[in-house]
Amino acid sequence: MKRLSVLVVLLSISAVASAQVNDWVGADDGLWNVASNWSVGSVPQDTGTTYTNEIVTIQNGTSPILNSDQTGLPGGISSVHVYGDSTLKIQAGANLNIAPTTGGNGYLYIASNYGPVTPSSGTVLMSGGTVAITGNIQIGTIGSGTLTVPNPTGTLTVTGGSLTQTAPGGYTYAEIGSDGTGSVIVDGGIVKIQEASTASTCHLYVGCDVGAADDPNNPTPSGLLQVISGQLNVGMNGTVSRGFLNWGMTCELGTGAGKGIIKVSGGTATFEQYIYGINNAELLLTGGTLISQENMRLARGTGYIFNGTISGGYLDAQCNWYNGGIDMGNGAGSVGTIDQTGGVVHVQGLELANNATGTG
Repeated sequence: MKRLSVLVVLLSISAVASAQVNDWVGADDGLWNVASNWSVGSVPQDTGTTYTNEIVTIQNGTSPILNSDQTGLPGGISSVHVYGDSTLKIQAGANLNIAPTTGGNGYLYIASNYGPVTPSSGTVLMSGGTVAITGNIQIGTIGSGTLTVPNPTGTLTVTGGSLTQTAPGGYTYAEIGSDGTGSVIVDGGIVKIQEASTASTCHLYVGCDVGAADDPNNPTPSGLLQVISGQLNVGMNGTVSRGFLNWGMTCELGTGAGKGIIKVSGGTATFEQYIYGINNAELLLTGGTLISQENMRLARGTGYIFNGTISGGYLDAQCNWYNGGIDMGNGAGSVGTIDQTGGVVHVQGLELANNATGTG
């Protein structure tokens, strides 16, 4: 029994040691790759084999700068948390992988309380470099429990470089504004939210209510996908998945009290799988190109509302399975509307119920 106890203690110490919280303690605009700017006295991923999966936290209104290559370091990062009115600035020269060395998902949390933190506003500003996330992104979410601050607000703004989130397969997801306010703004560069497997289901939730309607601090969560310039790609690792056999990364806009918005004024937004405009969902196309390669299912259910406005740009609604490129207002009490005053719309098959309208 004594030997067993010693073994259990050693295993427990090993398990705890493999995950280390490393908190930013540097000044505003301090450099990520300076060891003294971190609470454990070393740069994330550079703690050798003792801490193989670090939890990186950036809080207290600080603004570190990442402009160096971190990919050659021995450790791994299980999650990066940006909250407490803080901003992570990712600039040219940066190369960061968020992925545990022991497998499983890595996480980028912006104003989210998944993990060991309390949410509030958080921002990631990316103007260059490369970021790869093997796992999930949560922006403006609370997970479970009660909000400790009103309306946690998370923003990811990309003006250059390349950010790729790859869900490794299984039922994984990304969340933008599930229980607070979340935004992904692409104004240059490339953002990819995708799924690696060819035979599993992943979801991008935008303004989808996950219990926040019961929380008095934020009764109406909202999510925004906005493309001003550059490229946004949501889907199957760059390949169209064809129907039910390979679902890929679907995009869901608005559930419950939540509101989901897609806004395109320039650049290109490509959705390789379904766009579900479930409830309180909006599409605003004033310029650029929006491509839906599978099917747009808008206000398709019971009592759902979808509003679309097209005043410029190009909408290409393709169909690679069934129900046409746009399937709108198909359900009891659901109302779907698309108002076109400009731009070009190409639809490969259109299915409108009696309570769906379109002008233009």
